[in-house]
Amino acid sequence: MSGKFALIIGNTEYTDPGLAQLSAPDKDAEDFARVLKDQEICAFDEVNILLNQPEHIVRGTIDEFFDQKKPDDLLVLYFSGHGVRDELGALYLAAETRDLVITGHDTAFRGNIRERLSETLAKLLLVTPRPTIVCGEETAATQDILIAYDGSIPAMRAIQIFTLLGLEEARRIHVTSVDASQELAARRTDAAASYLRVHGYEVEANPIASRVHPAEVLKIEVIDRKIGTLIMGAYGHRGFRDFLFGSTTNMLVESPPCALFLYH
Repeated sequence: MSGKFALIIGNTEYTDPGLAQLSAPDKDAEDFARVLKDQEICAFDEVNILLNQPEHIVRGTIDEFFDQKKPDDLLVLYFSGHGVRDELGALYLAAETRDLVITGHDTAFRGNIRERLSETLAKLLLVTPRPTIVCGEETAATQDILIAYDGSIPAMRAIQIFTLLGLEEARRIHVTSVDASQELAARRTDAAASYLRVHGYEVEANPIASRVHPAEVLKIEVIDRKIGTLIMGAYGHRGFRDFLFGSTTNMLVESPPCALFLYH
């Protein structure tokens, strides 16, 4: 009989002066473990957490984690902390062999130069077509999903990968589009909702006419509707290069109001 096992590793403390101390990884680890253990969500058989341990212990624990597991077991190895990228772009290469990238919003990656997380994610999403989840500071009390749809190709892809992964199980789904034109916002929202309904999902459509920056509107929606996960296309409608000047994606990544599911 197959089983579901997880090893969650978090690091907040670093002796390398080039790596800043972090505040979120221990909470990321605890929150993720709670979701995996929840019998109504993931129902994992075994979830182990390893916090602030030296490298030799981490390596040994990882070896033990994979040892004597069966081919049909589901294994999840999760790490929250700093990532160090070498000149060959090892971070990008690693992402190509994974189905999903998960990171904390205050995680830093560095190679020859230090980059903000939003800059690294922009490159990662472009080079490796993998969905990425950015964890926020807090975990929502509910598991409701908000899909932000702006009519861009990345937004279309995000909805498609969402349906393929089956993330809607036992969750309410809200769809919204933010634009100065109520007509355009409604048309985009209806298009996204129609696509989801064709695939058998029940959704609540909520177009929003506003001249306020979409990132600010989405943050309010997340709070008002108690959203657990915000799904959106990354660096899409306003152009991929706009992340340099503060796109919606960039603003949300820097201060995520909930877990962000991003796809480009």
